[in-house]
Amino acid sequence: MKVELMKVVLEVDYTTWIRPEGILKSIYVGDQCEPEWEEVHTWKELIDRDLESYKVPGVDKIAEYHKKDIASLIKGLEQASEYIKAQVEEIGYHEQR
Repeated sequence: MKVELMKVVLEVDYTTWIRPEGILKSIYVGDQCEPEWEEVHTWKELIDRDLESYKVPGVDKIAEYHKKDIASLIKGLEQASEYIKAQVEEIGYHEQR
């Protein structure tokens, strides 16, 4: 009996993108132009989930000792906003005629 083995190489590409509404995650399989799977995590969803992790159970308030963590989170998001503004200004826009 003769058995032939075949090797198949399948490329899977996982990407994340920043969108106005939040973070878009996509999976592409093979050389498809359209994603096989996509999911958006809205900014509200991400922020609410993060803040929930800082709350004191049963009190529904953020624990005082997390003030620095929250300040760092806000600063990081502000820095990201400033970075994208600076990058867009540096790159500029191409005028099409």
